[in-house]
Amino acid sequence: MKQQRVEYLFQHINQKKASKMSDFCKLAHTTYQIWKNEGREKFKFYLQTEIGCPAKHAGKIAKNYNPDHPPVEICPIDSIGQGSEQIFQDMALYIEDIWPHNLLAWYLKRHIFGEDTFDFELVGDGKESNKILFPQLIKSPDGHHLPFGLAALDVIEVGELPAHVVKKAQVLIDKLDSRMGIDLTKTLLEARFIFPPSKVLEQLVETIKRGLKGEVIVFTGAFCPDYSYEETGRKDIPYRYTFDNVGVGVGLVAQQFQRVLPFLTDFMSRWGINYRIQLGIGDFEARSEEILRRVGVDEKEFIQRCKKSLEAFDQALPEIEMDLRLFDEGWANGRFSRYIKEATVRLSQADFGQIKTNTGKDPRHEIRFIAKDGQDFYRRWFGDSEMSLKEIEKKVTEQLAEYVAVGKVFKEDFENLPFIAIAGDRPKMQIGGNFESNHPILCCKRVY
Repeated sequence: MKQQRVEYLFQHINQKKASKMSDFCKLAHTTYQIWKNEGREKFKFYLQTEIGCPAKHAGKIAKNYNPDHPPVEICPIDSIGQGSEQIFQDMALYIEDIWPHNLLAWYLKRHIFGEDTFDFELVGDGKESNKILFPQLIKSPDGHHLPFGLAALDVIEVGELPAHVVKKAQVLIDKLDSRMGIDLTKTLLEARFIFPPSKVLEQLVETIKRGLKGEVIVFTGAFCPDYSYEETGRKDIPYRYTFDNVGVGVGLVAQQFQRVLPFLTDFMSRWGINYRIQLGIGDFEARSEEILRRVGVDEKEFIQRCKKSLEAFDQALPEIEMDLRLFDEGWANGRFSRYIKEATVRLSQADFGQIKTNTGKDPRHEIRFIAKDGQDFYRRWFGDSEMSLKEIEKKVTEQLAEYVAVGKVFKEDFENLPFIAIAGDRPKMQIGGNFESNHPILCCKRVY
């Protein structure tokens, strides 16, 4: 890269971000550790289920990945002048014996930013007539695309925003006051939400516009009980549930709500928008004999612990007024079970309501992906190490019915109000909430 270009890019680096390890760098570390500690077969499985590599490419990468050093422990911005290849080598992602050499790095980058921000297509077999198409690229402040390695590090800013969100954020900037659009973009990033796709941003704009006209915006959502969990040692997904017991504190998912709510309420206050908050805890899980057996309590004790968890959550955010309830017993009042049964029947008949229209996602594909990605999670949850993939897909569909039912309760209770749902876990399952409603759902980044 020419020195003049390097100097220009350095001027637009957010040095505070560059001093930390980006999501891309964390994922590179996780990728290396799985290869080193789990073996090639599990490494291939990880590439397919978590990163989204097609089987052919996952097999090729797993076969040839053999780095001679671990990823560097710092953001390798000093390698910018030497090009993307050096950055990917620093992160132990460059693979000499395959074409393209940076294939693994590109898949990690697409996984982090989403294919509507960065995507690629290989044409050819790596031997002749090869072509690589890039329908989506991340641009620098001067309008040219950023070098791939530098873009992956996510340290370049365009104006006040990170380069990778500028294109998506344009919806907010164009359709709201430009200052508000930038402020909302920063709020979503600082709260560590998964930056929403265009459909959700459009829904969010319409909701906020109603708030600006004087309507009260409702923040709503439901979180899991305080199930036990442990650290994974992974930099990208730091925890895993053990389900050894259910506690009385602020649970792992509830901690996500605890983190994001101050960012959202501060935004509303800055722009003079009235809001209220109504949240529930998943007491309905006390009806599952499998879960009760796993955590070692009866239904009555499970409910009591959920009530104490709500008290702990309220005490954790004393400056924010909230309406906290047991979702089933104190909110849905009998509707939830009925809606789950209705949704289960419809889903079993491949009736996915308005999910595809409202989210742009293919429900069948999402169910299969969740099942493959979450095999270990489901086997731990239900205490069955022999559970087959088909059985897991059935569990996923059954649980999707719960998300459908939650969304239906939200729609009925807030139908005449603008409302925003917050999802503290399992972002791919949240499509169920849009089975009948097109309200915006803001998803936190995965922590388990």
